[in-house]
Amino acid sequence: MSTVAVIGTGYVGLVAGICFAEIGNQVICVDISEERVASLSEGKVPYYEPGLADLLRSALDNQSIGFTTDVSWAARDSKVIFITVGTPSNEDGSSNTDAIFGIAREIALTTPGPRTIVLKSTANVGTAAWEG
Repeated sequence: MSTVAVIGTGYVGLVAGICFAEIGNQVICVDISEERVASLSEGKVPYYEPGLADLLRSALDNQSIGFTTDVSWAARDSKVIFITVGTPSNEDGSSNTDAIFGIAREIALTTPGPRTIVLKSTANVGTAAWEG
């Protein structure tokens, strides 16, 4: 069983994480909101998507999905890490990538060994090539 981390439990991240669990992966989803983590851990989906609540309950029952606020802990045992955080617009229309780079730094500083990181957030072309 593969372990997958999904950082950000908005619409994209939560749906992806639940679907990854449904197809046989061990998934740990991360969000900065302790309230959201607690709610999701109880099987409460914050928006309507047909069948999603049932899939979440099944994944929780099977212990194939979990929720935390700890990025380092989630990334430590995950070979694939999806970053699905929000990227609000800056005044000039570009994407604010502060959350993406903050998470990338935390993963780099706290997670040993190679990892595959998938950026699934709305960001400008070239964001992943940044070398700062």
